[in-house]
Amino acid sequence: MSDSKHISLTSRGVARDENDHKHLRHARERTVGFHVGRYLQPPPMIFTRDGHNLFFGDMYRGRSAFLICSGPSLVKNDLEKLNTRGVLTCAVNNAATIIRPHLWCSVDDPTHFHDVIWRDPAILKFVPLCHMEKQFAVRDDSGQLQPSIQKVGDMPTVFGYRRNEDFQPERWLYEDTFNWGNHSKKADSQGNKGSRSVMYIAIRLLFYLGIRRIFLLGCDFRMEFGQQNYAFDQDRSKSSVNGNNSSYRILNTRLEQLKPHFDNEGLEIFNCTSPSGLKAFPHMPYDEAIHLATTDTPEAIDTAGMYDRKGWNQTVISPEGNTVPMVPEKFHPTGVPTTTIVLNLHSEDISILKKSLPTWWERYSWLLKTNIFVRGNSSVLQECRQMKELRLARFIQFQESPLEDHLGLFLNDLKEQIRTQWILLMDPTARASETGNRWPQARWFQPSGDKQNSPIMVAHPWNYLKPPDLLVRFEKWLMESGRSNSNTPRFSKEYLPEGGRVELPTVSEWFCWFNTDWLRSAIPLTNDCFPDFLKGIHPVRFLHLCAMYQEQSVVTVNMKEHGWKHHFKSKPASATLVNAEVD
Repeated sequence: MSDSKHISLTSRGVARDENDHKHLRHARERTVGFHVGRYLQPPPMIFTRDGHNLFFGDMYRGRSAFLICSGPSLVKNDLEKLNTRGVLTCAVNNAATIIRPHLWCSVDDPTHFHDVIWRDPAILKFVPLCHMEKQFAVRDDSGQLQPSIQKVGDMPTVFGYRRNEDFQPERWLYEDTFNWGNHSKKADSQGNKGSRSVMYIAIRLLFYLGIRRIFLLGCDFRMEFGQQNYAFDQDRSKSSVNGNNSSYRILNTRLEQLKPHFDNEGLEIFNCTSPSGLKAFPHMPYDEAIHLATTDTPEAIDTAGMYDRKGWNQTVISPEGNTVPMVPEKFHPTGVPTTTIVLNLHSEDISILKKSLPTWWERYSWLLKTNIFVRGNSSVLQECRQMKELRLARFIQFQESPLEDHLGLFLNDLKEQIRTQWILLMDPTARASETGNRWPQARWFQPSGDKQNSPIMVAHPWNYLKPPDLLVRFEKWLMESGRSNSNTPRFSKEYLPEGGRVELPTVSEWFCWFNTDWLRSAIPLTNDCFPDFLKGIHPVRFLHLCAMYQEQSVVTVNMKEHGWKHHFKSKPASATLVNAEVD
């Protein structure tokens, strides 16, 4: 949109946004944000034209989004792919004239943005609250820009937010207002002044909405006088070009300051713009980002039988909906249920994992293109993010805790995070070999022989358990705590300790599938309920004890016959948990 003398622009400066501090202010300096903390009621963040609070927090919980900026490289992409089911888009400024986004935000005067954006009811529009009573720009019959009769607040699906102008990276993600940089007269901790940008607002807004993976498009972060500097028609003066390039430099620095805080909160940002002057975030090819954003959206839609009261397989889709496929079937061997792979890592696992991952990729490349969750502390996750094999992984950060606390925390994370039918817990010591039978096989997850029920675990077999009294103590705990539906001991009659261990068929801890529905419904999932003798136990060992006591079907498969090797001896002794096996 070209500048026009027919539009009167409000003078710049602090006074320009005078109405900001009149709306629901907290009797504090309006240019400073307040860290709301983790234990207070969420503060009002999004408002209607009349100042009513609207809670949009986490409405896109855990999802991905494409943030569409206005750089000229935007139109070099196949933008039709952004219309794929499962793709969420958020555009800034007039980039919304190039694509029709789901979300849109702005910070500048409304007259700068095309009225096709303002009038579109399908776009959720987020603007400074003080802009609600401002006019936007329209063209008359002669093509000249004129102030609109209607105001921003008259338009459909427009929501307001409040801004601050005091950039503080350590609290930036959790302030009660949206920071958009610094005022031109105020320096940040690096000595940089000004550099206010809608990009700050867009990232902060997406985080507030629950987005945890952002793909950047059109972030060229460079301008050149006399060249095409936008994806749409717009000229810039030489001084404007210089000013924008200066802002890009500062914005780069501030985003680098924010990145550790993003990492700590599980917010991943990838730059899909090439070439780009933005260096704060790793690059990801556009097509790879599209694939990653749509992995849990079926490619084919088959509605047959969905209205029928009977006739559909209720073991596939649970009432909670947690068995909806997370990945297109093209990444799963035929008939194998949808699975999330979980790597529960500590610092001593990294060197081992670096040797194992290439073998997984070489023999089972689809394995690392499915759902994979990496769980670890901040330093572990930082190293894992640098591994190309884990580029498509999601990361769950946990705080370092004593070994005895790890079981309940781990099980609770699985309960909250996993939405596939099955979970495959893999140890980093597992390595894929060049030989072996087909893996995995659908029949492992189906009833077999005289067993009518489907198995709830599939694991590599083992032949003993230690310490020898673990079974008896486990059963006694269940009965005394009221978690058993029987008063008759089972284990003490069937399994007698021999030497320092109990000889019985059990499962190995290095390779184990277990059913997600069973995990949620059959197991106490709070750490407080575990007695001391269970707090240091390996999760697989605990889950198998539960399955044994409930007499659930457990399938054991020798994974070594299916192309897997166990390099347990390469793992440091400090990483060994209670009941760990050595072979």
